[in-house]
Amino acid sequence: MKEIRDRYDIFLKVCETGNFSRAAEALNYTQSGISQMMAGLEEELGVQLFARIKKGVILTDNGKRLLPYVQEMVNQKDKLRQAAFNINNKVEGKLRIGSFTSVTAMWMPDVIRFFQKNYPQVEVQIFDGNYDEIRDWIIHGQVDCGFLSSIVAFDLKFYPLLEDPLCAVMPKGHPLAGKNA
Repeated sequence: MKEIRDRYDIFLKVCETGNFSRAAEALNYTQSGISQMMAGLEEELGVQLFARIKKGVILTDNGKRLLPYVQEMVNQKDKLRQAAFNINNKVEGKLRIGSFTSVTAMWMPDVIRFFQKNYPQVEVQIFDGNYDEIRDWIIHGQVDCGFLSSIVAFDLKFYPLLEDPLCAVMPKGHPLAGKNA
């Protein structure tokens, strides 16, 4: 199924990149094409979504208010597409993963290789952030899943993958250097 990007997908990419040119590059569009589509979306909605700044754009207050609705609409479109894939017994689409730096560096290369080998039609997207950002991305539907500590995942469905012991490193001669926990 060929993916057709609509103005709402493009709106989210502009929000993510903060720049029409970077969004255009990421989506294989021209900067003027992105600019025209965002102007059309602003006209359709009757509100200014972006304010121009020196290095790109930022969301206006109205844009910030509409962002969750656009995200939900795009998520619903993705769910519809995934349901159609499921009917056809295909595993296709996007898997958006929230991750923090150490997991991105140590685990994600194997995860990506696994999906490329076993599910070549699945596009894995990694969003790198801190625990609070990942938690918010999950809650607001910006990622499908994420790697978190159980401490910040208290109100989310949590599946422990690994127990990671904490260690303290001290110099020789420190009073606690020879003690076990």
